[in-house]
Amino acid sequence: MAILSKRQLWILLFIGLMAISSSAVLVRMAHAPAVAIAAYRLTIAAFLLLLSRPRSLLTATAQLTPRIFFLSLVSGAALAIHFIAWIQSLVFTTISTSVVLLSTAPFFVALLGWLFLRERVRLQFYFAVIVAIIGMAVVTYDDSTQPDGSALGNALALLGAAGLAGYLVSGKLVQKHISSMNYAVLSYSSAAGFVLICSYFSDTQLRGFTSETYVFLVLIALVPQLLGHTSFNVALHYFTAPFVAAIMLGEPVLATILGAIFLNEIPAISQIVGCTIILVGVFMVIRAEHQPGA
Repeated sequence: MAILSKRQLWILLFIGLMAISSSAVLVRMAHAPAVAIAAYRLTIAAFLLLLSRPRSLLTATAQLTPRIFFLSLVSGAALAIHFIAWIQSLVFTTISTSVVLLSTAPFFVALLGWLFLRERVRLQFYFAVIVAIIGMAVVTYDDSTQPDGSALGNALALLGAAGLAGYLVSGKLVQKHISSMNYAVLSYSSAAGFVLICSYFSDTQLRGFTSETYVFLVLIALVPQLLGHTSFNVALHYFTAPFVAAIMLGEPVLATILGAIFLNEIPAISQIVGCTIILVGVFMVIRAEHQPGA
């Protein structure tokens, strides 16, 4: 894989962040079950990536050890849990609250990274996460701004965060042996397989949608999945897993703005204040990463 410059890396992170931030709005616009949305998202993304590099993928797969292949399956399972839980959470709670709670992934990433990757996390990172959590508490403080069933939605968003963390950490391990793009195909394909199995046993409808819904299903696969998640897969080659997850903390701010613009989902003052605090936490993480010795 070509070596990216510092400027190219920051552009990549910016594009990835903008792309994943569109996910919640697109999911709301696609009137389909959560499992169906996840199935289309992952299957289309995996198919397009596979078409772009069939030979290199076969070569890379043949060279995988059983342990790395198993980790690829673990990554896919974690990604499937992430999408099904998070997409379903949007049925019960607001975009702002759902995406903010999803952003607790750095906690899970830091724990898993310490356990399995032996990564040392700088002290500033923990301070930044504390600041972000304060912001999350502010966002969810006013129950009057939350719809009925929001407690279930919040729990599903947290489960989605845990799944995302498992995906990032296992991806860090696998990408020591294969390229980011080959890893993306493996993880997306295995995740799609797990989601399709879930759809079969849950008897979830996978067809018969309106043409408008199909358009949004394709957009979800192309923008937040292919462009967004794949950008962060590449970033994992250059940054630690906790740092990549921390950058994703910017998603709640952008997703809230997009929700207000396209869905007229205007956040309460507490949500605006909370998102601002979270953005401060992101800035703290970025500064810590660029300090001497980082």
